[in-house]
Amino acid sequence: MTTASLPQHHGLFLEPRFAVDPTAPDDDEDFDAPYDAPPAPTSSAKEPERTNRRPRRR
Repeated sequence: MTTASLPQHHGLFLEPRFAVDPTAPDDDEDFDAPYDAPPAPTSSAKEPERTNRRPRRR
């Protein structure tokens, strides 16, 4: 079996091999700061008040 006959996706679900140095310092700590912010108030996410276009049935 040659490599040409393998399906195109044969390596898709394998673990990616990243070259990570476990002893490297964490230089991106300052990028974490925005994520420590308190959550936004939820009042802005409320559904707008519905205007009753149809008159109520009596």
